Amino acid sequence: MTAFSTAVGELATDVLLPAGHGPFPAVLVRTPYDRTRHEAEARAWARRGFAAVVQDVRGRFASPGEWHPYAHEAADGTAAVRWIREQPWSDGRLVAAGASYAAHCALALALDAPWDARPDAVIAAVPA
Repeated sequence: MTAFSTAVGELATDVLLPAGHGPFPAVLVRTPYDRTRHEAEARAWARRGFAAVVQDVRGRFASPGEWHPYAHEAADGTAAVRWIREQPWSDGRLVAAGASYAAHCALALALDAPWDARPDAVIAAVPA
């Protein structure tokens, strides 16, 4: 596996690529709960052949700005999706995933992002 950190639209982003040759489908988790706490989840996705991308939302942990819940998730998520799809390790397929607030971030992409930035699938882990 190959891991690196970067800024995507200024937001702190960790990427974990699976072993082997890409391109890979990606899983995107955008969280206000500290991206570094998702290392085990990212490793699980990478072991299954997905590029795992975990990002701190605007104004939380290592991402700059002020956190205004629900205000920037579609726009910031759009930037993350477009960035992922431009990467040479990406095959263009993308799953937005998350629990709690991260589930909202995933759903905001599916419902509010422009068509070219919408995920192919959403995994929203919330009590229903």
